[in-house]
Amino acid sequence: MTLFGLALRSHLGGFGATALIGVLLGLANTLAFVQIAGSDPSSRAVFARQMEIVGRQLSYFLPLPAELDTMAGFVQWRLFGAAPLIYAFWPLLAGSGAGRGDEERGLVEMWLAAGVSRFRYIVTRCVAFLLVAAGSVAVLIVSTWVGSAAAGEAIAIGPLALQGLDLLALTAVSFALTVLVAQLTTTRRSAGGIAGIALMALFLVNSASRSSGVEAIAPLSPFWQYDRSAPLRRAGTVDLGAVAILLAATAVLLILATLAFRARDLGASLLRTAPREERVRMRPSGDPLLRLPVLALLDQQRYWILGWTIGLAALAAFLTSLTRLMVDSLLAIPTLRLFFERLGSSGYDSFIGIIWGSTALLLLSLFAIFQVSGWVADDAEGRLEAALSQPIARTRVVLERLASVVLATLIIAAAAAAAVWVTAAAVDIPLSADRFVTGSALMVTVPLAFGAIGAVVSSWRPRAAVPLLTVIAIVGYFTEQFTPLFEWPQWVENTSLFALYGTPIATGVEWGGILTLVTIGLAGGALGLVLFQRRDVGR
Repeated sequence: MTLFGLALRSHLGGFGATALIGVLLGLANTLAFVQIAGSDPSSRAVFARQMEIVGRQLSYFLPLPAELDTMAGFVQWRLFGAAPLIYAFWPLLAGSGAGRGDEERGLVEMWLAAGVSRFRYIVTRCVAFLLVAAGSVAVLIVSTWVGSAAAGEAIAIGPLALQGLDLLALTAVSFALTVLVAQLTTTRRSAGGIAGIALMALFLVNSASRSSGVEAIAPLSPFWQYDRSAPLRRAGTVDLGAVAILLAATAVLLILATLAFRARDLGASLLRTAPREERVRMRPSGDPLLRLPVLALLDQQRYWILGWTIGLAALAAFLTSLTRLMVDSLLAIPTLRLFFERLGSSGYDSFIGIIWGSTALLLLSLFAIFQVSGWVADDAEGRLEAALSQPIARTRVVLERLASVVLATLIIAAAAAAAVWVTAAAVDIPLSADRFVTGSALMVTVPLAFGAIGAVVSSWRPRAAVPLLTVIAIVGYFTEQFTPLFEWPQWVENTSLFALYGTPIATGVEWGGILTLVTIGLAGGALGLVLFQRRDVGR
Protein backbone atom coordinates (compact mmCIF):
# COMPACT_ATOMS: atom_id res chain seq x y z
CA MET A 1 0.00 0.00 0.00
CA THR A 2 1.24 3.51 -0.81
CA LEU A 3 2.14 6.09 1.80
CA PHE A 4 -0.97 8.10 0.97
CA GLY A 5 -3.17 5.02 1.28
CA LEU A 6 -1.71 4.17 4.68
CA ALA A 7 -2.15 7.77 5.80
CA LEU A 8 -5.83 7.68 4.84
CA ARG A 9 -6.26 4.33 6.55
CA SER A 10 -4.79 5.65 9.80
CA HIS A 11 -7.60 8.22 10.05
CA LEU A 12 -10.52 5.91 9.25
CA GLY A 13 -11.28 5.26 12.90
CA GLY A 14 -11.47 8.96 13.68
CA PHE A 15 -13.54 9.57 10.56
CA GLY A 16 -16.03 6.88 11.52
CA ALA A 17 -16.39 8.22 15.06
CA THR A 18 -16.80 11.89 14.10
CA ALA A 19 -19.09 11.07 11.17
CA LEU A 20 -21.41 9.06 13.41
CA ILE A 21 -21.41 11.83 16.00
CA GLY A 22 -22.11 14.36 13.23
CA VAL A 23 -25.12 12.37 12.00
CA LEU A 24 -26.59 12.12 15.48
CA LEU A 25 -25.98 15.76 16.40
CA GLY A 26 -27.21 17.09 13.05
CA LEU A 27 -30.47 15.17 13.27
CA ALA A 28 -31.03 15.58 17.01
CA ASN A 29 -30.53 19.35 17.17
CA THR A 30 -32.74 20.14 14.19
CA LEU A 31 -35.56 17.89 15.36
CA ALA A 32 -35.21 19.10 18.95
CA PHE A 33 -35.78 22.71 17.90
CA VAL A 34 -39.33 22.03 16.74
CA GLN A 35 -39.98 20.00 19.86
CA ILE A 36 -38.81 22.78 22.21
CA ALA A 37 -39.72 26.00 20.38
CA GLY A 38 -43.04 24.96 18.90
CA SER A 39 -44.27 25.88 15.44
CA ASP A 40 -46.33 29.10 15.74
CA PRO A 41 -44.58 32.51 15.58
CA SER A 42 -45.75 33.69 19.02
CA SER A 43 -44.37 30.69 20.91
CA ARG A 44 -41.12 30.93 19.00
CA ALA A 45 -40.78 34.62 19.80
CA VAL A 46 -41.21 33.85 23.50
CA PHE A 47 -38.76 30.95 23.22
CA ALA A 48 -36.19 33.17 21.48
CA ARG A 49 -36.35 35.89 24.16
CA GLN A 50 -36.04 33.39 26.99
CA MET A 51 -33.24 31.40 25.39
CA GLU A 52 -31.25 34.53 24.64
CA ILE A 53 -31.20 35.19 28.39
CA VAL A 54 -30.03 31.63 29.00
CA GLY A 55 -27.50 31.86 26.19
CA ARG A 56 -25.82 34.84 27.79
CA GLN A 57 -25.38 32.80 30.97
CA LEU A 58 -23.74 30.08 28.85
CA SER A 59 -21.38 32.42 27.02
CA TYR A 60 -18.41 30.71 28.69
CA PHE A 61 -19.22 27.70 26.49
CA LEU A 62 -21.30 28.83 23.49
CA PRO A 63 -21.27 32.02 21.38
CA LEU A 64 -23.86 34.69 22.08
CA PRO A 65 -27.21 33.62 20.61
CA ALA A 66 -29.22 35.48 17.99
CA GLU A 67 -32.30 34.77 15.85
CA LEU A 68 -33.34 31.80 17.99
CA ASP A 69 -36.87 32.05 16.62
CA THR A 70 -35.63 30.29 13.47
CA MET A 71 -34.29 26.82 12.88
CA ALA A 72 -31.17 28.24 11.22
CA GLY A 73 -30.41 30.62 14.09
CA PHE A 74 -30.82 27.88 16.68
CA VAL A 75 -28.57 25.49 14.74
CA GLN A 76 -25.99 28.25 14.29
CA TRP A 77 -25.87 28.77 18.06
CA ARG A 78 -26.46 25.33 19.54
CA LEU A 79 -24.91 22.93 17.02
CA PHE A 80 -22.15 24.92 15.34
CA GLY A 81 -21.33 26.68 18.58
CA ALA A 82 -20.46 23.37 20.25
CA ALA A 83 -19.07 21.52 17.19
CA PRO A 84 -15.60 23.16 17.48
CA LEU A 85 -14.94 21.23 20.70
CA ILE A 86 -15.48 17.92 18.90
CA TYR A 87 -13.53 18.94 15.80
CA ALA A 88 -10.67 20.31 17.92
CA PHE A 89 -10.42 17.12 20.01
CA TRP A 90 -10.08 14.79 17.04
CA PRO A 91 -7.05 16.65 15.53
CA LEU A 92 -5.23 16.21 18.85
CA LEU A 93 -5.28 12.45 18.36
CA ALA A 94 -4.70 12.58 14.62
CA GLY A 95 -1.96 15.23 14.73
CA SER A 96 -0.02 13.60 17.57
CA GLY A 97 -0.23 10.29 15.71
CA ALA A 98 1.02 11.82 12.47
CA GLY A 99 3.72 13.85 14.19
CA ARG A 100 4.97 11.31 16.73
CA GLY A 101 2.92 8.11 16.80
CA ASP A 102 4.22 6.66 13.53
CA GLU A 103 7.74 7.63 14.49
CA GLU A 104 7.51 5.80 17.82
CA ARG A 105 6.34 2.70 15.98
CA GLY A 106 9.28 2.82 13.56
CA LEU A 107 7.15 3.53 10.48
CA VAL A 108 8.77 6.88 9.66
CA GLU A 109 12.23 5.33 9.70
CA MET A 110 11.00 2.64 7.34
CA TRP A 111 9.58 5.13 4.83
CA LEU A 112 12.66 7.33 4.93
CA ALA A 113 14.83 4.25 4.33
CA ALA A 114 12.65 3.48 1.29
CA GLY A 115 13.56 6.83 -0.25
CA VAL A 116 10.59 8.96 0.79
CA SER A 117 11.72 12.50 1.63
CA ARG A 118 10.78 14.08 4.93
CA PHE A 119 8.95 16.82 3.09
CA ARG A 120 6.87 14.34 1.12
CA TYR A 121 6.11 12.30 4.22
CA ILE A 122 4.72 15.10 6.34
CA VAL A 123 2.85 16.73 3.44
CA THR A 124 1.22 13.41 2.60
CA ARG A 125 0.14 12.90 6.19
CA CYS A 126 -1.36 16.37 6.37
CA VAL A 127 -3.19 16.15 3.04
CA ALA A 128 -4.66 12.77 4.00
CA PHE A 129 -6.06 14.14 7.25
CA LEU A 130 -7.51 17.23 5.59
CA LEU A 131 -9.33 15.08 3.05
CA VAL A 132 -10.74 12.82 5.76
CA ALA A 133 -11.71 15.84 7.88
CA ALA A 134 -13.49 17.38 4.90
CA GLY A 135 -15.48 14.16 4.51
CA SER A 136 -16.44 14.17 8.19
CA VAL A 137 -17.55 17.82 8.09
CA ALA A 138 -19.55 17.06 4.93
CA VAL A 139 -21.40 14.29 6.77
CA LEU A 140 -22.29 16.75 9.55
CA ILE A 141 -23.52 19.34 7.05
CA VAL A 142 -25.66 16.85 5.09
CA SER A 143 -27.11 15.39 8.31
CA THR A 144 -28.06 18.87 9.50
CA TRP A 145 -29.74 19.63 6.18
CA VAL A 146 -31.63 16.31 6.23
CA GLY A 147 -32.77 16.91 9.81
CA SER A 148 -33.99 20.42 9.06
CA ALA A 149 -35.84 19.19 5.97
CA ALA A 150 -37.45 16.40 7.97
CA ALA A 151 -38.61 18.99 10.50
CA GLY A 152 -40.22 20.99 7.69
CA GLU A 153 -37.78 23.93 7.74
CA ALA A 154 -34.96 23.02 5.41
CA ILE A 155 -31.87 25.18 5.81
CA ALA A 156 -30.31 26.27 2.54
CA ILE A 157 -27.38 24.04 1.61
CA GLY A 158 -25.24 27.00 0.49
CA PRO A 159 -24.94 28.65 3.92
CA LEU A 160 -24.45 25.22 5.47
CA ALA A 161 -21.54 24.60 3.08
CA LEU A 162 -19.97 27.93 4.08
CA GLN A 163 -20.36 26.98 7.75
CA GLY A 164 -18.69 23.67 6.98
CA LEU A 165 -15.76 25.48 5.37
CA ASP A 166 -15.35 27.59 8.50
CA LEU A 167 -15.41 24.48 10.71
CA LEU A 168 -12.95 22.67 8.44
CA ALA A 169 -10.54 25.62 8.63
CA LEU A 170 -10.66 25.48 12.45
CA THR A 171 -10.07 21.72 12.36
CA ALA A 172 -7.07 22.22 10.09
CA VAL A 173 -5.53 24.78 12.47
CA SER A 174 -5.91 22.39 15.42
CA PHE A 175 -4.24 19.61 13.44
CA ALA A 176 -1.39 21.83 12.25
CA LEU A 177 -0.74 23.11 15.78
CA THR A 178 -0.57 19.55 17.13
CA VAL A 179 1.83 18.46 14.39
CA LEU A 180 4.09 21.41 15.18
CA VAL A 181 4.00 20.68 18.92
CA ALA A 182 4.92 17.07 18.13
CA GLN A 183 8.23 18.28 16.70
CA LEU A 184 9.05 19.91 20.05
CA THR A 185 8.35 16.84 22.19
CA THR A 186 9.59 13.26 22.24
CA THR A 187 6.39 11.27 22.78
CA ARG A 188 2.88 11.18 21.35
CA ARG A 189 1.40 11.59 24.82
CA SER A 190 3.33 14.79 25.44
CA ALA A 191 2.41 16.19 22.03
CA GLY A 192 -1.30 15.58 22.54
CA GLY A 193 -1.24 16.87 26.12
CA ILE A 194 0.64 20.10 25.39
CA ALA A 195 -1.40 20.82 22.26
CA GLY A 196 -4.59 20.12 24.21
CA ILE A 197 -3.60 22.61 26.91
CA ALA A 198 -2.77 25.22 24.27
CA LEU A 199 -6.10 24.75 22.47
CA MET A 200 -8.06 24.87 25.71
CA ALA A 201 -6.30 28.10 26.67
CA LEU A 202 -7.18 29.59 23.25
CA PHE A 203 -10.78 28.44 23.68
CA LEU A 204 -11.02 30.09 27.11
CA VAL A 205 -9.54 33.32 25.71
CA ASN A 206 -12.34 33.42 23.16
CA SER A 207 -14.95 32.62 25.81
CA ALA A 208 -13.63 35.31 28.14
CA SER A 209 -13.72 37.90 25.34
CA ARG A 210 -17.54 37.70 25.35
CA SER A 211 -17.85 39.06 28.87
CA SER A 212 -14.52 40.52 30.04
CA GLY A 213 -11.76 42.82 28.88
CA VAL A 214 -9.54 40.49 26.87
CA GLU A 215 -10.74 41.64 23.46
CA ALA A 216 -7.24 42.84 22.59
CA ILE A 217 -5.79 39.32 22.52
CA ALA A 218 -8.94 37.48 21.45
CA PRO A 219 -8.04 37.59 17.70
CA LEU A 220 -5.09 35.33 18.50
CA SER A 221 -7.56 32.52 19.19
CA PRO A 222 -8.66 30.45 16.18
CA PHE A 223 -12.00 29.96 17.94
CA TRP A 224 -12.51 33.73 17.88
CA GLN A 225 -11.83 33.79 14.15
CA TYR A 226 -14.26 30.90 13.70
CA ASP A 227 -17.01 32.79 15.51
CA ARG A 228 -16.69 35.77 13.13
CA SER A 229 -18.80 33.96 10.55
CA ALA A 230 -22.51 33.17 10.97
CA PRO A 231 -23.76 32.20 7.51
CA LEU A 232 -26.96 30.55 8.77
CA ARG A 233 -28.47 33.76 10.14
CA ARG A 234 -30.73 36.02 8.08
CA ALA A 235 -27.89 38.39 7.20
CA GLY A 236 -25.69 35.47 6.23
CA THR A 237 -22.45 37.00 7.48
CA VAL A 238 -19.28 35.27 6.33
CA ASP A 239 -16.03 36.87 7.38
CA LEU A 240 -13.76 35.82 4.53
CA GLY A 241 -10.87 37.57 6.23
CA ALA A 242 -11.26 35.41 9.34
CA VAL A 243 -11.46 32.24 7.26
CA ALA A 244 -8.38 33.35 5.32
CA ILE A 245 -6.56 33.91 8.62
CA LEU A 246 -7.40 30.35 9.73
CA LEU A 247 -6.17 28.93 6.43
CA ALA A 248 -3.04 31.07 6.53
CA ALA A 249 -2.34 30.02 10.10
CA THR A 250 -2.68 26.38 9.04
CA ALA A 251 -0.19 26.89 6.23
CA VAL A 252 2.31 28.69 8.48
CA LEU A 253 2.08 26.08 11.23
CA LEU A 254 2.52 23.22 8.75
CA ILE A 255 5.51 24.94 7.13
CA LEU A 256 7.10 25.39 10.55
CA ALA A 257 6.35 21.77 11.40
CA THR A 258 7.93 20.61 8.14
CA LEU A 259 11.07 22.68 8.71
CA ALA A 260 11.30 21.42 12.29
CA PHE A 261 10.88 17.82 11.15
CA ARG A 262 13.65 18.21 8.61
CA ALA A 263 15.97 19.83 11.16
CA ARG A 264 15.67 17.31 14.01
CA ASP A 265 16.81 13.73 14.43
CA LEU A 266 14.31 10.89 14.45
CA GLY A 267 13.17 10.16 17.98
CA ALA A 268 14.47 13.51 19.25
CA SER A 269 12.93 16.88 19.93
CA LEU A 270 13.84 19.99 18.00
CA LEU A 271 14.53 21.66 21.35
CA ARG A 272 17.59 19.72 22.43
CA THR A 273 19.70 20.82 25.36
CA ALA A 274 23.40 20.26 25.72
CA PRO A 275 24.15 16.82 27.20
CA ARG A 276 24.92 16.85 30.90
CA GLU A 277 27.34 14.62 32.71
CA GLU A 278 25.41 12.35 35.01
CA ARG A 279 26.90 10.29 37.78
CA VAL A 280 26.45 6.60 37.10
CA ARG A 281 24.02 5.04 39.53
CA MET A 282 23.95 1.30 40.04
CA ARG A 283 20.97 1.34 42.40
CA PRO A 284 17.30 1.45 41.39
CA SER A 285 15.17 4.54 41.89
CA GLY A 286 14.49 5.52 45.48
CA ASP A 287 10.83 6.26 44.74
CA PRO A 288 8.96 3.72 46.93
CA LEU A 289 5.73 4.02 44.92
CA LEU A 290 7.40 2.46 41.87
CA ARG A 291 7.60 -0.81 43.79
CA LEU A 292 3.90 -0.99 44.61
CA PRO A 293 1.25 -2.43 42.24
CA VAL A 294 -1.24 0.10 40.83
CA LEU A 295 0.43 2.99 42.67
CA ALA A 296 3.40 2.67 40.34
CA LEU A 297 1.16 3.47 37.36
CA LEU A 298 -0.32 6.46 39.16
CA ASP A 299 3.13 7.67 40.21
CA GLN A 300 4.27 7.71 36.58
CA GLN A 301 1.27 9.91 35.68
CA ARG A 302 1.30 12.11 38.78
CA TYR A 303 1.54 15.42 36.91
CA TRP A 304 -1.13 14.36 34.40
CA ILE A 305 -3.50 13.34 37.21
CA LEU A 306 -2.69 16.49 39.17
CA GLY A 307 -3.58 18.60 36.15
CA TRP A 308 -6.93 16.86 35.75
CA THR A 309 -7.61 17.20 39.48
CA ILE A 310 -6.94 20.94 39.55
CA GLY A 311 -8.82 21.57 36.29
CA LEU A 312 -11.95 19.63 37.25
CA ALA A 313 -12.01 21.14 40.75
CA ALA A 314 -11.76 24.65 39.29
CA LEU A 315 -14.58 23.91 36.82
CA ALA A 316 -16.69 22.47 39.65
CA ALA A 317 -16.30 25.62 41.72
CA PHE A 318 -17.03 27.85 38.73
CA LEU A 319 -20.23 26.05 37.70
CA THR A 320 -21.49 25.83 41.27
CA SER A 321 -20.95 29.56 41.76
CA LEU A 322 -23.26 30.21 38.78
CA THR A 323 -26.00 27.87 39.96
CA ARG A 324 -28.46 30.42 41.35
CA LEU A 325 -28.24 32.66 38.29
CA MET A 326 -28.53 29.74 35.85
CA VAL A 327 -31.44 28.07 37.67
CA ASP A 328 -33.45 31.29 37.86
CA SER A 329 -32.94 31.86 34.11
CA LEU A 330 -33.66 28.30 33.02
CA LEU A 331 -36.72 27.66 35.18
CA ALA A 332 -38.30 30.86 33.89
CA ILE A 333 -38.81 29.01 30.59
CA PRO A 334 -41.87 26.71 30.80
CA THR A 335 -40.52 24.15 28.33
CA LEU A 336 -37.19 23.87 30.10
CA ARG A 337 -38.92 23.75 33.48
CA LEU A 338 -40.87 20.73 32.26
CA PHE A 339 -37.61 19.22 30.90
CA PHE A 340 -35.86 19.50 34.26
CA GLU A 341 -38.91 18.21 36.12
CA ARG A 342 -38.79 15.09 33.95
CA LEU A 343 -35.15 14.73 34.92
CA GLY A 344 -36.09 15.07 38.58
CA SER A 345 -34.63 18.55 39.11
CA SER A 346 -36.69 21.08 41.05
CA GLY A 347 -34.29 23.22 43.09
CA TYR A 348 -30.76 24.57 43.35
CA ASP A 349 -29.37 21.45 45.02
CA SER A 350 -30.96 19.06 42.52
CA PHE A 351 -29.81 21.30 39.66
CA ILE A 352 -26.23 20.87 40.90
CA GLY A 353 -26.82 17.13 40.95
CA ILE A 354 -28.16 17.10 37.38
CA ILE A 355 -25.88 19.59 35.62
CA TRP A 356 -22.69 19.09 37.58
CA GLY A 357 -23.17 15.31 37.71
CA SER A 358 -23.54 15.01 33.93
CA THR A 359 -20.60 17.36 33.27
CA ALA A 360 -18.31 15.55 35.71
CA LEU A 361 -19.25 12.13 34.32
CA LEU A 362 -18.48 13.20 30.76
CA LEU A 363 -15.07 14.60 31.73
CA LEU A 364 -14.19 11.59 33.90
CA SER A 365 -15.16 9.35 30.98
CA LEU A 366 -12.84 11.33 28.71
CA PHE A 367 -10.10 10.80 31.29
CA ALA A 368 -10.74 7.05 31.13
CA ILE A 369 -10.58 7.21 27.31
CA PHE A 370 -7.21 8.96 27.52
CA GLN A 371 -6.03 6.16 29.81
CA VAL A 372 -7.10 3.56 27.26
CA SER A 373 -5.27 5.58 24.59
CA GLY A 374 -2.16 5.23 26.74
CA TRP A 375 -2.63 1.44 26.91
CA VAL A 376 -2.85 1.29 23.12
CA ALA A 377 0.28 3.44 22.81
CA ASP A 378 2.19 1.22 25.27
CA ASP A 379 1.31 -1.77 23.12
CA ALA A 380 2.25 -0.16 19.81
CA GLU A 381 5.43 1.55 20.99
CA GLY A 382 7.05 -1.40 22.77
CA ARG A 383 6.62 -0.36 26.40
CA LEU A 384 4.18 -3.18 27.08
CA GLU A 385 6.58 -5.71 25.57
CA ALA A 386 9.36 -4.41 27.82
CA ALA A 387 7.14 -4.71 30.89
CA LEU A 388 6.09 -8.27 30.09
CA SER A 389 9.73 -9.29 29.59
CA GLN A 390 10.61 -8.49 33.24
CA PRO A 391 8.52 -10.79 33.55
CA ILE A 392 5.11 -9.50 34.61
CA ALA A 393 2.02 -11.66 34.25
CA ARG A 394 -0.54 -10.50 31.70
CA THR A 395 -3.24 -10.90 34.32
CA ARG A 396 -1.50 -8.34 36.48
CA VAL A 397 -1.24 -5.89 33.58
CA VAL A 398 -5.00 -5.90 32.91
CA LEU A 399 -5.98 -5.74 36.57
CA GLU A 400 -3.50 -2.97 37.33
CA ARG A 401 -4.74 -0.91 34.40
CA LEU A 402 -8.36 -1.09 35.53
CA ALA A 403 -7.45 -0.49 39.17
CA SER A 404 -5.40 2.58 38.21
CA VAL A 405 -8.37 4.02 36.28
CA VAL A 406 -10.65 3.51 39.29
CA LEU A 407 -8.21 4.98 41.81
CA ALA A 408 -7.24 7.96 39.63
CA THR A 409 -10.86 8.88 38.86
CA LEU A 410 -11.71 8.51 42.53
CA ILE A 411 -8.99 11.03 43.41
CA ILE A 412 -10.14 13.49 40.74
CA ALA A 413 -13.84 13.08 41.62
CA ALA A 414 -13.13 13.56 45.34
CA ALA A 415 -11.31 16.84 44.72
CA ALA A 416 -14.09 18.09 42.44
CA ALA A 417 -16.76 17.05 44.96
CA ALA A 418 -14.94 18.96 47.70
CA ALA A 419 -14.88 22.05 45.47
CA VAL A 420 -18.63 21.75 44.83
CA TRP A 421 -19.39 21.34 48.53
CA VAL A 422 -17.30 24.33 49.61
CA THR A 423 -18.62 26.59 46.84
CA ALA A 424 -22.24 25.54 47.46
CA ALA A 425 -21.84 26.46 51.12
CA ALA A 426 -20.33 29.81 50.14
CA VAL A 427 -23.35 30.69 47.93
CA ASP A 428 -25.81 29.38 50.53
CA ILE A 429 -27.03 26.27 48.68
CA PRO A 430 -27.56 23.40 51.17
CA LEU A 431 -26.74 19.93 49.85
CA SER A 432 -27.88 16.59 51.20
CA ALA A 433 -24.68 15.16 52.68
CA ASP A 434 -25.57 11.49 52.28
CA ARG A 435 -26.80 11.81 48.69
CA PHE A 436 -23.91 14.06 47.69
CA VAL A 437 -21.19 11.86 49.15
CA THR A 438 -22.75 8.65 47.83
CA GLY A 439 -23.39 10.09 44.37
CA SER A 440 -19.87 11.51 44.11
CA ALA A 441 -18.31 8.20 45.15
CA LEU A 442 -20.44 6.23 42.67
CA MET A 443 -19.22 8.40 39.78
CA VAL A 444 -16.28 6.02 39.56
CA THR A 445 -18.58 3.28 38.20
CA VAL A 446 -18.90 5.04 34.82
CA PRO A 447 -15.13 5.37 34.16
CA LEU A 448 -14.83 1.75 35.37
CA ALA A 449 -17.29 0.68 32.66
CA PHE A 450 -15.43 2.71 30.02
CA GLY A 451 -12.11 1.24 31.17
CA ALA A 452 -13.50 -2.29 31.02
CA ILE A 453 -14.87 -1.77 27.51
CA GLY A 454 -11.50 -0.28 26.59
CA ALA A 455 -9.75 -3.35 28.02
CA VAL A 456 -11.87 -5.59 25.79
CA VAL A 457 -11.41 -3.58 22.57
CA SER A 458 -7.71 -2.84 23.15
CA SER A 459 -7.11 -6.56 23.70
CA TRP A 460 -8.95 -7.39 20.47
CA ARG A 461 -8.52 -4.48 18.03
CA PRO A 462 -6.31 -1.84 19.72
CA ARG A 463 -6.65 0.84 17.03
CA ALA A 464 -10.44 0.77 17.32
CA ALA A 465 -10.48 1.33 21.09
CA VAL A 466 -10.32 5.13 21.28
CA PRO A 467 -12.74 5.89 18.38
CA LEU A 468 -15.28 3.39 19.70
CA LEU A 469 -15.12 4.71 23.27
CA THR A 470 -15.43 8.29 22.01
CA VAL A 471 -18.61 7.39 20.12
CA ILE A 472 -20.02 5.60 23.16
CA ALA A 473 -19.30 8.63 25.35
CA ILE A 474 -20.70 11.33 23.03
CA VAL A 475 -23.73 9.34 21.88
CA GLY A 476 -24.52 8.23 25.43
CA TYR A 477 -24.26 11.79 26.73
CA PHE A 478 -26.72 13.16 24.17
CA THR A 479 -29.02 10.14 24.40
CA GLU A 480 -29.53 10.88 28.09
CA GLN A 481 -30.31 14.53 27.32
CA PHE A 482 -32.62 14.02 24.34
CA THR A 483 -34.67 11.11 25.70
CA PRO A 484 -36.92 13.33 27.90
CA LEU A 485 -37.41 15.81 25.04
CA PHE A 486 -38.51 13.23 22.48
CA GLU A 487 -40.13 10.91 25.05
CA TRP A 488 -38.16 7.92 23.82
CA PRO A 489 -38.66 4.51 25.49
CA GLN A 490 -36.77 3.78 28.69
CA TRP A 491 -34.67 1.07 27.04
CA VAL A 492 -33.22 3.67 24.64
CA GLU A 493 -32.10 5.83 27.56
CA ASN A 494 -30.61 2.80 29.30
CA THR A 495 -28.21 2.27 26.40
CA SER A 496 -26.33 5.27 27.82
CA LEU A 497 -23.79 4.53 30.54
CA PHE A 498 -24.54 7.99 31.94
CA ALA A 499 -28.25 7.17 32.22
CA LEU A 500 -27.42 3.96 34.11
CA TYR A 501 -25.63 6.10 36.68
CA GLY A 502 -28.81 8.16 37.06
CA THR A 503 -29.00 11.25 39.26
CA PRO A 504 -28.06 10.02 42.75
CA ILE A 505 -27.03 13.46 43.99
CA ALA A 506 -30.39 14.95 43.05
CA THR A 507 -32.90 12.12 43.49
CA GLY A 508 -31.12 9.23 45.18
CA VAL A 509 -29.32 6.12 43.98
CA GLU A 510 -30.88 3.86 41.38
CA TRP A 511 -29.12 0.68 42.39
CA GLY A 512 -30.21 -1.26 39.32
CA GLY A 513 -28.24 1.02 37.03
CA ILE A 514 -25.24 1.12 39.37
CA LEU A 515 -25.14 -2.67 39.56
CA THR A 516 -25.34 -2.81 35.77
CA LEU A 517 -22.31 -0.52 35.51
CA VAL A 518 -20.37 -2.63 38.00
CA THR A 519 -21.34 -5.77 36.07
CA ILE A 520 -20.09 -4.20 32.85
CA GLY A 521 -16.85 -3.35 34.62
CA LEU A 522 -16.32 -6.85 36.03
CA ALA A 523 -17.46 -8.72 32.91
CA GLY A 524 -15.51 -6.43 30.61
CA GLY A 525 -12.39 -6.83 32.72
CA ALA A 526 -12.71 -10.62 32.65
CA LEU A 527 -13.30 -10.73 28.87
CA GLY A 528 -10.45 -8.29 28.28
CA LEU A 529 -8.18 -10.52 30.34
CA VAL A 530 -9.10 -13.59 28.29
CA LEU A 531 -8.56 -11.76 24.98
CA PHE A 532 -5.28 -10.25 26.18
CA GLN A 533 -3.94 -13.69 27.05
CA ARG A 534 -4.53 -14.88 23.47
CA ARG A 535 -3.26 -11.89 21.48
CA ASP A 536 0.29 -11.26 20.34
CA VAL A 537 1.71 -8.00 21.68
CA GLY A 538 2.02 -5.28 19.05
CA ARG A 539 -0.70 -6.71 16.81
